[in-house]
Amino acid sequence: MADDLCPARVAGHEYADRALGVPRARRPSRKTTEAQRTAAEAAGDPQQRAAGLAAFRQIRETLERRVDRSERRTEGLTSLVRAYAGHVAELTGLMR
Repeated sequence: MADDLCPARVAGHEYADRALGVPRARRPSRKTTEAQRTAAEAAGDPQQRAAGLAAFRQIRETLERRVDRSERRTEGLTSLVRAYAGHVAELTGLMR
């Protein structure tokens, strides 16, 4: 009883608890908590994981099509600029 009335103990002072032999409450470390959360997410519902994978594949295919379209457009514009530069060079040569 006398230990319960100790002012340092009443205030929750860690050093007094240690001096009185009170064991500290163990809390999981932040890394352990994050690892457990990651493991739980990885072992999540298989249907949800399959749906996520299907969505990812659809997004990837859409982006691949966009990249292909952009590359074709860039190649077309590059050839157009080269043809125009050749035409300008030819006209410049005629004017001299």
